[in-house]
Amino acid sequence: MLKVMIIDDEDYIREGLKKILDWNRYGFYICGEASNGLRGLTHVRELNPDLVIVDVRMPIMDGLEMIRDLRVDDVPCEFIVLSAYSDFKYAQMAIELGIDSYILKPIEQPVLIEKVSKAYDRIMNKKHIKQNMDLSISFSRDKILQSIIFDTIDVQTLEMYSSFYGFDFPWSNYRIALVEIEGEHLKEMTMKMSVKKNIESIISENKLGYVFDIENYVGILFNDMKLMTNLEILHDLPLQINGLCGADIIIVLGSLVENLSDILYSFHHASKLLNRKFILGSKRIISDTIEDTNIAGEDGNVRLGYSLEHIVDSLYKGIDAGNIDQIEDVMDGVFQEFLYDGYCEDVIKVNYSNIYSATVNKLVSVNPEMQEKLSVSQEVLKEICKKVSLQELHVYMKYIFIKILEELDKKRPDDPVKKILDYIGRNYNHDLKLETIAALFNYNSDYLGKKIRLNTGKHFNTYLDTIRVEKAIQFLREGYKVYQVAQKTGFKDINYFYKKFKFYVGVSPSDFKGRS
Repeated sequence: MLKVMIIDDEDYIREGLKKILDWNRYGFYICGEASNGLRGLTHVRELNPDLVIVDVRMPIMDGLEMIRDLRVDDVPCEFIVLSAYSDFKYAQMAIELGIDSYILKPIEQPVLIEKVSKAYDRIMNKKHIKQNMDLSISFSRDKILQSIIFDTIDVQTLEMYSSFYGFDFPWSNYRIALVEIEGEHLKEMTMKMSVKKNIESIISENKLGYVFDIENYVGILFNDMKLMTNLEILHDLPLQINGLCGADIIIVLGSLVENLSDILYSFHHASKLLNRKFILGSKRIISDTIEDTNIAGEDGNVRLGYSLEHIVDSLYKGIDAGNIDQIEDVMDGVFQEFLYDGYCEDVIKVNYSNIYSATVNKLVSVNPEMQEKLSVSQEVLKEICKKVSLQELHVYMKYIFIKILEELDKKRPDDPVKKILDYIGRNYNHDLKLETIAALFNYNSDYLGKKIRLNTGKHFNTYLDTIRVEKAIQFLREGYKVYQVAQKTGFKDINYFYKKFKFYVGVSPSDFKGRS
């Protein structure tokens, strides 16, 4: 919708012009009015109307004098001049000012409609021409700035274009920034154009550098000396852009360079930081000196300091024992591994998903009665994919594992020692040691040994052997082979299994199986 302003010293004329047409129907809305040329001059400069309907003769300043002053200032609006006089000199003066819409009072509606419609067409045509010219100039300017970055332009050509586009090189220091649009607007071309236009307006107004398109981003070539003295403008930029066009943006600053010919290094550095934005956190502005050293294997799996099996086993033990500190320690170790070794977002999320799935599956295998509540959740896997930073993903996964711990803890005995005995009863087939269990449950090993003996009447090793042999008897009766039973009950050496089984049962596992 275009803006129209009405300027006439007669109140009834102004009111009549408001009502004589359905202005919206003809593409306009009335943005203001004035009773003389001097007030009109001020209002036009403030409100920037597209069309001004103005009377010729008014007190203080007449309409033609007002138009003349606006023409001197290059104010780009159309005029329709009104007059109660048919004197040719007024029409001649209007024509000299480039105005061809002249209406005699009293105003007839059909004549006004014709003049307003023609004015609308002229205004829209000028807007389209200007828009196309701006796009063409912007596109060409972008190409020159891209050529500067990629060092594909010679000095003589650069000097020529610098003069044409008003580039004020050389500067003492240079820096590239890349602006990425986030979220649902990521691939919208119209949104990118809007973001670029608004950034360009802010950067140009403050004379901080030049804005251009580059690949999928909006680029900014900063005069670093001016940027450093106007950092508040940079810090406010994401919030300003969100307010102006509703886009969420991330600004990534490349390294500082002293020569224009070295600006490619700053661009490469900014590109690397963009690849690491998931690790560096959900900040609106990213500036860092860490280089991108991705050591993920060709298969996309991370070469962690600890194996996936070790991480899952440690998490499993912490969750099954109700040890929140162990969960946090293990997850903090994983976080640090990813933070400092430069893995990309997809690889990190795949590995977190693998850790989650393997841990839950191991818990279900030991707690089959909890399968319905513990099975791998597709919702959790979807949430892992949605996280926008490593920190956010880290916090979320600790929350999920602690939530699982709390669910399992509802089924555990309240008494601390009985809880430990319950743990031993579930994990008899693992490599259990008194010292390891004591550390897991925050006990001194000697003290825990005494507590187990008081509650069971047996030393720890004897109590564990008893459970394992009882389970071995069960498995042999179910038809398992002797070597399978040894493996299922935590005996790594089959000869040792034979020895222990015979000690407690009185016959060898083979003889027992034969009798059964």
